[in-house]
Amino acid sequence: MKTNHLLLAALTAAITMPLLPVAESVGQTPSTTVVYTYDASGNRIKRAIKNSESNPMGIAAMSDSIHIPLAVATPNPTTGFVSVELVNTDEPIAIGMGLYSLEGTHLKDWGAFSESIQIDLSAYPSGWYVIHVNIGQTIESIKILKL
Repeated sequence: MKTNHLLLAALTAAITMPLLPVAESVGQTPSTTVVYTYDASGNRIKRAIKNSESNPMGIAAMSDSIHIPLAVATPNPTTGFVSVELVNTDEPIAIGMGLYSLEGTHLKDWGAFSESIQIDLSAYPSGWYVIHVNIGQTIESIKILKL
């Protein structure tokens, strides 16, 4: 019976205690702000946490981004043909493309192409492959599952 009274007293004290603001409860100053960046379609592409004042915990500003692909391959998984398309880029032409095994073995190269290209994987055994698409100064890597 005494245990029930202690439990009730502890719960009452926990409920009636004043709550601290979230920023103070983790040691940050209340001047910490979170800034989100969105693309034209309304998808969040970046989150940045900024501190306008120094804080006692020494937490620095932080930023992270969501990778926006420059090339996509469909269908994935595939049993044979794959279409590789350039998306989200101002570069109208890919300089080249290469097919690699997951172990890094180079299997085949394709030359420059614009907008999209069809490639045939039917001659290769089932498994995972990586396509490297060279777009301007960037190399986009796409994992493909061949069934």
